[in-house]
Amino acid sequence: MVVGIQCGIYFIVPVAINGEYKMVNIYQVILGDIPEYLTPCIESVEKFSKRNDYNYNIITEIPSWSKDIKLEADVKYLKYLLYRTVSEWIRYDLLRTIENVLVVDWDIYLHDDFVIDTSDVCFTSIPIECMIFNGTKTNIFERMHSLVGDRINTKPGNLDLVRGINKYIENNKDFKFNRFDRTKYMHLDNCRLARDYYNQAIK
Repeated sequence: MVVGIQCGIYFIVPVAINGEYKMVNIYQVILGDIPEYLTPCIESVEKFSKRNDYNYNIITEIPSWSKDIKLEADVKYLKYLLYRTVSEWIRYDLLRTIENVLVVDWDIYLHDDFVIDTSDVCFTSIPIECMIFNGTKTNIFERMHSLVGDRINTKPGNLDLVRGINKYIENNKDFKFNRFDRTKYMHLDNCRLARDYYNQAIK
């Protein structure tokens, strides 16, 4: 990727990947407080982006529509669940509108030899949604998005992105996709750690 400036506006020049010119955009949605133990994971994604001259973006702004989602109590763990669900809808919007996007959860650590297979849609193994590359198939993610209803009617902790992906795969047996090499990344699985971390922060 080459970043240039024209009339004060930043623009990105696509790079050649496998003989084809593609603009690779890496996004991480990071809402609310960042637990210190996740910092190395986030840094590994940024380093990977720089190492490969990819366009790296962090989204930290909480969308205004999320204010309509009700919380049972004003505690940090429930806010974490809310932000997690909101993050899934933000990733939907990225995957269904921009081609060649890699979305990476904040609890994914990328090893130095990690690579993106740009030949097709690519998912992690389990859970399926913690890192996704959409290739040129934004239309497929639009269909997945349509399978899970209205974002305003969601609830904190809903795995709406997972549900949409799994429903689409179940309904389209001929849908082919790739998997990232599990030896080239680690998934910390922050969901298992978050309850203790945020409950300690409630008091």
